[in-house]
Amino acid sequence: MAHAHRPNALDRIFFAIDEAWRRCSLPGVDIWILLECDGAIDMKGLSTALRALQRCYPAAAARLHPPGWLGFPRWDFRDDPPAAFHADAGRADSGADFGWLEELLRSRLDWSVHAPFQIYRFTSDTGDRLLFRWPHAFADARGGVTLIEELARLYDEQTPCERATSVEDELREDAGNLSRKEVSAAAPVQAKPRRSIRAVRLVDAAAGKPPARMGVEIRRLSVAQAAAVREASLRVCGVARFADFIRSSAIRALHELVGQPAGPNLGYSSMHLIDQRRKRDSGPVCHNVFSAVPVWVDAAIAADRRASADAVADALRDSLADGSARRQWRRMGWLSRIPTGLLACAFARSLRSATSFLPEGLANAPSVPLGFMGPLARPRTTFCGAKLVNILGLRPASWHAGFAINVNAAQDRMNIAAAFFEPHVPRARISALLDRYVELLLDWREAK
Repeated sequence: MAHAHRPNALDRIFFAIDEAWRRCSLPGVDIWILLECDGAIDMKGLSTALRALQRCYPAAAARLHPPGWLGFPRWDFRDDPPAAFHADAGRADSGADFGWLEELLRSRLDWSVHAPFQIYRFTSDTGDRLLFRWPHAFADARGGVTLIEELARLYDEQTPCERATSVEDELREDAGNLSRKEVSAAAPVQAKPRRSIRAVRLVDAAAGKPPARMGVEIRRLSVAQAAAVREASLRVCGVARFADFIRSSAIRALHELVGQPAGPNLGYSSMHLIDQRRKRDSGPVCHNVFSAVPVWVDAAIAADRRASADAVADALRDSLADGSARRQWRRMGWLSRIPTGLLACAFARSLRSATSFLPEGLANAPSVPLGFMGPLARPRTTFCGAKLVNILGLRPASWHAGFAINVNAAQDRMNIAAAFFEPHVPRARISALLDRYVELLLDWREAK
């Protein structure tokens, strides 16, 4: 068994971004998943399953070995596992008040002391809430959700801790569909030229200065409303275009909120995240294994969701055809060879100046930062002894964009969760954006 889990190139980039945020007094670049349950969690069974999970995935119980100015980070296994389960984190309001969640989102953990896969249990009048947290540098959303699914499986199977053994995720060095050899050998491909477009944003990144506090706004859609969104997607964009529909609706909502600006060089930027894991292979789990393909929509067509969705699909198809994914991995590989401390210093400078030399989507956020979390690999009605009612995912907001939206479609439900920086983005403004977004998701009247 290895004594350390070594981050890949993209992991090291996220370590540098997180350190840059710390230097700017911003919260940690962490990913959050909230499970809302009806009834009480089996605390003893969850604790046993967590210990088994940590044996299957040793990195989930590791300690960060800090990189220093001229070094690189790693997750060290040789110490005793630090605490990862907070059984009495407090009370969670069952309504629209997420102050308890906002308080945690504003916090920052020292990962040389804390395990990178953290669980918080909150109680409420309707049932327990389980909040999962991990640094983006440890795993992407798909990797973290895999750990949650494995935790549930180990609980269901009542796997004794002593029988659990490592699945050897810590030994993997591939990047899913792109192995290290494939990425290194990828020949340069000429990309299609793109005319210069100035991104329309909700806020001016240079108008405010860190520090700021993180806020949360959430919209829950009923089962009937979630079905109505899928029907609207089919009518507006056609078959198998759900991701394009939710993205084009978000672009139109922002377009309306900022006053429908017009101009030959104005547009909206967003990102398509492509999971690079191979089919039937959930790993690598404790890594970032994705490509981020930037897409642009001209302001002139932003009010037409079908035209906007087609532009997004065309941009994605062109990016895949010209080898953008492999070129991105090559660029990230070159960038990640810079010592993490030095790279973080450069990122922090770009945050303070509201500019970035990074590709769109890393430290330099798109104007419409939208993430999507689909259903679990296997539908679940229970989780560690309690009825599973709802799943919410949250991603950190970027200072450049001021906010980030995550669309969650799971358990026959749909939820829209937004994290944003106050007072950089007033709560009333993000609330208006989400209200209009939900209206558009339910509206099918643009069908041709």
